[in-house]
Amino acid sequence: MPRLRKLIMLLSILVSVFIGALICYFSLSALNKLDNNISLTIAVSDKTATYTGSPIYADSYEITDGKLSTGDSLELTYTGSITNVGSTISSAVAKVYSSSGNDVTSDYSITVVTGTIYVMQSALTLHPKGAVDYNNGEFIDEASFEISSGTIGNNERIVPYLAETYTRGAISATIKAKIYNLIGEDVTSNYVITYDSNDLVINRIPLVITTQSATKTYDGSALTNSNYLINGLLSTDSLDTSEVEPSSITDYSDVGVTNTIDRTQISIIDTTTKNDVTSAYSIVLQNVGLLYIKKKSVTITTESYSGQYSQSNTFKSESFECSDSDAYDYLLGCASFKEFSDAGVYINTVSFSSDDIINYDITYNLGIVNISKKVINVYLPTIYGSISDTSSSLSENFESSNIIVSDYDLLEIAYELQIEIPEYDFSVEGTYNYGAILVSDYDNYEIIVHPGTIVIA
Repeated sequence: MPRLRKLIMLLSILVSVFIGALICYFSLSALNKLDNNISLTIAVSDKTATYTGSPIYADSYEITDGKLSTGDSLELTYTGSITNVGSTISSAVAKVYSSSGNDVTSDYSITVVTGTIYVMQSALTLHPKGAVDYNNGEFIDEASFEISSGTIGNNERIVPYLAETYTRGAISATIKAKIYNLIGEDVTSNYVITYDSNDLVINRIPLVITTQSATKTYDGSALTNSNYLINGLLSTDSLDTSEVEPSSITDYSDVGVTNTIDRTQISIIDTTTKNDVTSAYSIVLQNVGLLYIKKKSVTITTESYSGQYSQSNTFKSESFECSDSDAYDYLLGCASFKEFSDAGVYINTVSFSSDDIINYDITYNLGIVNISKKVINVYLPTIYGSISDTSSSLSENFESSNIIVSDYDLLEIAYELQIEIPEYDFSVEGTYNYGAILVSDYDNYEIIVHPGTIVIA
């Protein structure tokens, strides 16, 4: 048993000695290898670049101390980048590969000297397009820029803005630009921006004023209309038409009168500031309304008349009945009545010139004028003869002066009669009748010729 213990202790001592020797061997080997590593110093090159909107890394280096073993190659992965204008430190992670592609970096003792990356502002020239609009007094981004020279970063956008505050009615506005990246960051400071022009016309607010139509029946007074449809007026403004002279019409017109409004008579007032902001609007006048006056309907009734013809008398109306008392005096003043003197049946007309009654639609109830012929009685005288007379001899000896005419003013009728004595046989004493015919026209008279008597004794 004591011998076994001694054996075990001896084996323990031997194992400990062996392990210690191994540790010592490997430690010495490592120290020898470290002493045999190739020393290499790498300097990352400085870099200056213009802003592009993308991260910028170093892209070159220089071995400032040491060199690679034959067949080995060096690969650097650069660390540290910068996007916006400024500077930053750039370093690198180095790897060395043998000609067979094995990583032999551990064969080297590598020192990396950092460099600096500088990002400079990018030059950009902009030209404005479009115009500036206002809505309720606020700028609307309707303008834009086009790039005359230079570029902006990927996914960046140019946003115009007013360089200063403008009151409504200004003719032009100066706009400038801000540039934003995809996530909405303002990256304008990365650019040196110049403008080949940055004054834009300020668009006027479209305002359409449309005149309205109106109509009425003629009453002698003018028809005016100041009603307009307004489209485009801002809620903060009001239209002042106090200086507008509205169109008017007094008389009937079959085509109407255009309802117009004069642009110079319109003002637009800001209800808050009380300022005149007319110049802020582009006013379009649509004078499409029409003013009509309809004819007034009246009925005129003329009188009827019955009488007998007389040389000294004529008939002519002096008035008429009118259904509209307001129109009566005017119409009577411009009426023309027809005069009737000859016997006959007539319509009692009244006439007007077309200009006088342009405003009236007249219905006529016309009276009848009946002038009867005057009755004139003509009495043929008694003729005395003998059995030796003939019709011819009695006619030749006839005296017209013996004819009796009932109207003293028409005694000439006696001389307008042609005696007609039938071919009697006067050989027998007795009484015979004869007559006469009127050889002239007397249209206004009804002439009754009473036959005469021939006495043969």
